[in-house]
Amino acid sequence: MNIRGLPLLAHRYLGLALLLFVCSAGLTGSLLVFRHELDYALNADVVRVQAGGKRLTVAEMVIALAIQRPGASVEQFVVGKGPDRAWLFTLAGHRNGQAVVTDVWIDPYTGRITGQRNPTETGLDRRHLMTTIWKWHSSLLMGTGGKTLGGILAILWVGLSCIGVYLALQRGLRNALRIKANGSGFRAIYDGHRAVGLATVLILSASLLTAINLALPDASRQLISALASTRPRLPQSLPDRPERETRIEFENALEIGRRAMPDAVLTGLVAYHGKGVYLVRFRTAGDIAVTHGTGRVIVDMADGTVLHRESAADTGAPGNTLITWMYPLHSGQAFGTPGRLFIMAVGLVPVLLSLTGFWIWRQKRRNLKPGSALQRSR
Repeated sequence: MNIRGLPLLAHRYLGLALLLFVCSAGLTGSLLVFRHELDYALNADVVRVQAGGKRLTVAEMVIALAIQRPGASVEQFVVGKGPDRAWLFTLAGHRNGQAVVTDVWIDPYTGRITGQRNPTETGLDRRHLMTTIWKWHSSLLMGTGGKTLGGILAILWVGLSCIGVYLALQRGLRNALRIKANGSGFRAIYDGHRAVGLATVLILSASLLTAINLALPDASRQLISALASTRPRLPQSLPDRPERETRIEFENALEIGRRAMPDAVLTGLVAYHGKGVYLVRFRTAGDIAVTHGTGRVIVDMADGTVLHRESAADTGAPGNTLITWMYPLHSGQAFGTPGRLFIMAVGLVPVLLSLTGFWIWRQKRRNLKPGSALQRSR
């Protein structure tokens, strides 16, 4: 076997092993670029509300929810993306002795629940379609273990790409990017596979590296911490304080958060009862995350003390800045709508490379069979 033979075999069979993963990751990734917009469109019957009049306060919405869902507690909420959009609340409760989590949409003007779904369920119906695609893309529908597996497969994908670059450059960059117009159909597909793969390897590698960071956050944080100063992740690194008395209600926490980020737009709130804090989320001017934003204010549930404040422009440490950029880069949000459209198109490239690579392998196998045109010509 010559020096090219081993890398060629590795590229061929690693590509075959990763075929379904690469195809599904690229295709679902393209769909998820506009995940929230597609989710809203699919669930327009419960998301769209009649705008007008005075919006209820969050406290009034919580009271309305308590009446309609007695015994359930609000864990978090996401502000509607416009005046005619319902707000999405996550409720925790119990049914038949089992803990139950439910997402409900609520009309911010009347307090009426317009629809609901179970965020832990998967399905191809319109209520769960985008959630299911997201869970497959991020964890292969297998929870934390699937997320870790996805990160490992992404690392192998990087290796596959590196081998492909090595093989493509064996005959020089110019020849590697050339597609022979007067060649056979097989030659055109073979040249196209090589040229497209080489031309897009940098952007695909960047997407893969951000994906690895998101899939393996602890390992990635340790690596980044070794290269740059990084603060602990908040509020997860705060001490557990489940017995902390809650004196600050949602409305108070929001007001405290607004004072900490006066020029930002409120996008939601998460209650970390085990830590005794609220995480109030904001979208700042020129934010790199156009959906929920990177602005975060952590408020003590007991006395309203602001324990932490950050945004992409001010994370407090170089390592945290790098980590904050990972998802906006992966999704294209860091560069607005043009960036998202670009990433959506890039997501189709792995599908193209996988299908052409499989076709090339299959054609070569056919040509090696006894009685094939290639064998008869020998």
